[in-house]
Amino acid sequence: MTLATMFLAKGAIFASKKVLVPTVLFMLAVALYPEGDSVMHPLESRFKKALTMSQSIAGIIVLGGGEQLKTSFSWQTYELGAGGDGYIGAALLAKRYPTAPVIFTGENNLLSFQGKAEEGSIARSLLLFVGIDVARLIIESKSRNTVVNTIFINTLITQRAGHNFLSGLLFIFLVQWGLLVNKD
Repeated sequence: MTLATMFLAKGAIFASKKVLVPTVLFMLAVALYPEGDSVMHPLESRFKKALTMSQSIAGIIVLGGGEQLKTSFSWQTYELGAGGDGYIGAALLAKRYPTAPVIFTGENNLLSFQGKAEEGSIARSLLLFVGIDVARLIIESKSRNTVVNTIFINTLITQRAGHNFLSGLLFIFLVQWGLLVNKD
């Protein structure tokens, strides 16, 4: 598009058309054809859900990002988006595994909400609302990506449970990824 604009500025209308027409046709094809679905399907079907559930798990992790921060804080309620299924999965698993800690990790990335809104406060309220005991909750609301999530929750779990999450190879259920692994 920029190249076509430069050609137009120089008065080269034919050269501009040669660049602009294929570019616009390509953009229309990408916009109208659901290419994202065909690209995502192999990734999403790569790992199958566990057919049997383990008798015990070490914990339940809910990754942040499923909340609608602006709406939640504007209306003072719990609003979930496309990733909100993590909360439903956590609630179901918390009932199935009543002794497993429920760990939330994540922080908002909205610059306009820095210092005003935390995903952790929504997560705490929502998880308490669905009946999870406050003693089981571990809320980490400082991390902004998966690597930092892992580092920060490792520190919190080590402080609380006395074992190292990373070096001890403590396997847990990752709610958003749908993976269940025995901790043995």
